[in-house]
Amino acid sequence: MNRLFAVVIVFLAAPLAIAQAPATQPAAPAAVAPILRADTAIDLALLHLERRQHADGHFQSEPMLATTGLALTSFLATGHAPDVGRHGGTVRRAIDYLVRQSPADGYFGKTDGSRMYGQAIVVVALCQAYGLEQDGLRRAGMRAALAEAVTVILNAQNVAKPEPHAGGWRYEPASADSDLSVSAWTLIALCAARDIGLHVPDPAIANAAAYIRRCAHAERGGFAYQPAREPTAAMTAAGMLALSLATSGDAREIAAGAKVLREQPIGDATRFPFYAMYYANQAAQRVGGETWKVVSSAAQQRLLRTQLPSGAWAHSSSPEEPGEIYATAMAVLTLSVPQRVLPMYGR
Repeated sequence: MNRLFAVVIVFLAAPLAIAQAPATQPAAPAAVAPILRADTAIDLALLHLERRQHADGHFQSEPMLATTGLALTSFLATGHAPDVGRHGGTVRRAIDYLVRQSPADGYFGKTDGSRMYGQAIVVVALCQAYGLEQDGLRRAGMRAALAEAVTVILNAQNVAKPEPHAGGWRYEPASADSDLSVSAWTLIALCAARDIGLHVPDPAIANAAAYIRRCAHAERGGFAYQPAREPTAAMTAAGMLALSLATSGDAREIAAGAKVLREQPIGDATRFPFYAMYYANQAAQRVGGETWKVVSSAAQQRLLRTQLPSGAWAHSSSPEEPGEIYATAMAVLTLSVPQRVLPMYGR
């Protein structure tokens, strides 16, 4: 449906362009459909990521588990499954690697220093892979690892915190405050875990949604890193997506955030650009309409313009975003949004 829609838009736009051309000039050749250009960029990026995978399944970057989780998710988001097709071996090695690295206490984020960010990213990756796993023993191992990892997330949410921070997460499981960036990842992880049948209590989702709402800025619209702080593009996008997954998706905070994204598209000057584009595209796709048109066009143009000949994207302009594999995986996740392959992002 999304591919057809993109092609229809191109063909509808082409007659208008021809009609406006001077009568004495030959009509300009039709532009390549954006979805085809995006598909080519994705194919090149996945080949690059595959070249960066080690024999044991991890990808050549730090933090190792979190980066492997992101890279794995980028393959899953573009329809690749373990042991099937061109990238089946890559997907298989990444899944098996993450399961082998499952710690006894379930805290993946301690193993590679990625803390609760990595914890959530690994849970998301394995949850999305779980439904594709055909091997019974491997499936049981994934489920056991995920159950322990989800328990870490739930226990971290239940740490006693002052009211503004209750219901959210921070860098460490025992942190006494919260921030929207970590909380968005962990809430998405819980939603993904719930979707595959793991026990996630309803209050955990409701309390996380309440925290995210406290990060919304009533006057300016959008979302802030923590309650009572100023909204940013990246946090607005993250807050919109997380809240839409945890609620009916029609919250007023989401509508206000959509207005912010339309008026302030993610650009070269945006802090955490790969993170912001990923969340903004996911959130905008769920909102649809003009928000999706503005946000997706800006992200696609930027990514297609900046992809390297190797298929990778260079290190982010924000030093906090960790390296080329991270940038490439996040770019693929952004460009693949119209495909809507990942179950956790289904409407």
